[in-house]
Amino acid sequence: MSNLINDNDTLKKYVPNTLKAVAGELSLFDKIQYHLLQAEQWLTATFVSSDTMSRIRTYSDSTPLLHYCRIITAAEAMLHAVPQLDLILTPNGFGIVSNQNVIPASKERIERLLLSLEKQRDDALAVILTLLPDAHHWTASEQFNYFAATMFPTLDIVHQLGFADHIWLRYQDTRAKLLAIEHRLETGSSVRNSWTCFAPPTLSTSGI
Repeated sequence: MSNLINDNDTLKKYVPNTLKAVAGELSLFDKIQYHLLQAEQWLTATFVSSDTMSRIRTYSDSTPLLHYCRIITAAEAMLHAVPQLDLILTPNGFGIVSNQNVIPASKERIERLLLSLEKQRDDALAVILTLLPDAHHWTASEQFNYFAATMFPTLDIVHQLGFADHIWLRYQDTRAKLLAIEHRLETGSSVRNSWTCFAPPTLSTSGI
């Protein structure tokens, strides 16, 4: 089955700051292929739906929705793979090596890399949520219903609340609170409407 990212050349477009593998060394794609598959499954199950993803995989490379889905997949895969990789900092960014003679990146640099990958993923998630409503069969999916269940179906609400990091994680927490508030408002409106049938009649002053 074809996937969003099928080879090392495609992967390098979305994780560009990697060193070229030496002879006999596994490529970055081979090293993180499991994580790429897991990331694509997560993206499909959480945001896109299987039916819509099947169509996205057939799009040309220039299609924005495919492009951003690949960004998300690569970033999510790297988030899980980075702790298992040997990294060094090069003039062009982080490099992935297997050479035991080099000093790996510090814990602080790795943490900053992880935050950068998370932001890259979340920024792309925000974009695809604006593109998916026009995608094949997405509005008939459970994933659409998840976001449509609240009056704030995009990640913009998190930025409006003043947050600048961990956007997807914060959205999930914010959404749960919004649903509770919206439910209370709807319940309150229903209660108020139900009382109107018991309201006393308006007294007429005619003839007085």
